[in-house]
Amino acid sequence: MARLRQYIETDVLTEAKRRIHHIFDLFDTVVVMFSGGKDSLATLHLTREVMIERGIEAPLDVVFRDEELIPDEVIDFVDGYRRIVGGGQSMPWIAAHLLYKMPAFNICLTLPISLTRI
Repeated sequence: MARLRQYIETDVLTEAKRRIHHIFDLFDTVVVMFSGGKDSLATLHLTREVMIERGIEAPLDVVFRDEELIPDEVIDFVDGYRRIVGGGQSMPWIAAHLLYKMPAFNICLTLPISLTRI
């Protein structure tokens, strides 16, 4: 069965902000996961805009999850962005627990989880 494409009478920006408003209506705490990529950066900026529209003055909670495999350029961008935006958000830096198994050598390496508020 073929799908029928339907168009709505609005733009992507308006719909994205409408959905973020809906999230604020549903939940007491909103957290944005920030990877340092363009999609999560756009989500972060739109969420801040919605907070301003709603008159929310509390810091935005943003989490960056460092899997210790992320390129240094991304780490530098995230850290630089955090420094520029500053007090408008709370941004913990989570280093993920990684488990490497090499059964052929009977070796198991683990890296600890750390949580640093940056």
